[in-house]
Amino acid sequence: MNRDKLKQSINQHEGCIHHMYLDTRGNVTIAVGQLVSSATDAVKLSLVVRETQQQATDEQITAEYDRMLQQQPGKIAAAYKAVTQLEMTHQRVDELLDQRIDEFTTGIKGQLNDFDSYPEPAQEALLDMAFNLGVAGLRRKFPTMMGAAARKDWQTCAAECSRRGISDHRNQATQALFQAAESGS
Repeated sequence: MNRDKLKQSINQHEGCIHHMYLDTRGNVTIAVGQLVSSATDAVKLSLVVRETQQQATDEQITAEYDRMLQQQPGKIAAAYKAVTQLEMTHQRVDELLDQRIDEFTTGIKGQLNDFDSYPEPAQEALLDMAFNLGVAGLRRKFPTMMGAAARKDWQTCAAECSRRGISDHRNQATQALFQAAESGS
């Protein structure tokens, strides 16, 4: 699997925001779609003070997390920058993305034993969907597609991979990846 290509695709679809923001459901999020479930989780992110690039203290991170929870959800992610003082460095964002790709790959391999033998486009499509839904959500919401993936039936995967609540462009890109796997590209 071409990890750099996958990271570029996930960055394009998920977006990369270096400060905390609220996602469309009001969840605190950062980096490339990284859910931050609690102030304790936020402290683990290794944030820096934007102005000085000095390591933020646990107290600064907790205060910013709490402040984020007081914001109105539904804005574009960049709109939350004005109420933040902390950010994640490019290096830390990249490390976190690598870690999450590894976690999702391991999770998918637990569902699809032959994942390593799948064509690269199929691997990329499944990982994109896992990034969006989680591995459990992928299995629960797309049982027909996951069954088809286990059989390496990429045509059925292409027909079944459309998700609600994301852009048509992203759905079309995922479908095109399964079609490329089918055609051997």
